[in-house]
Amino acid sequence: MLMNYDLNFDDVLCSLSQALYDPAVEYYTAHSKRVRRKRNRHSTTVSSYPNPSVGNIVRPLRPEGWTVRYEYKMACFAEFRGEDEVAFK
Repeated sequence: MLMNYDLNFDDVLCSLSQALYDPAVEYYTAHSKRVRRKRNRHSTTVSSYPNPSVGNIVRPLRPEGWTVRYEYKMACFAEFRGEDEVAFK
């Protein structure tokens, strides 16, 4: 038996958004802390990688590359949390 609910799509979307907002902010805050710890771990490493050579050799990121990666992630997470000032840093 199907129930006939008079639900407006906008109301459902708004309700879902409100229900998921706080858990999402908590998730991105916790994930930012993990990324920050990884960034700090890589920032203390001295670069000992040789200069990249020509060819199809895949090399791991240099410490500077890891720092850029983690800074980008942290900026994205700050934007997701609505902290635009933090994201622009």
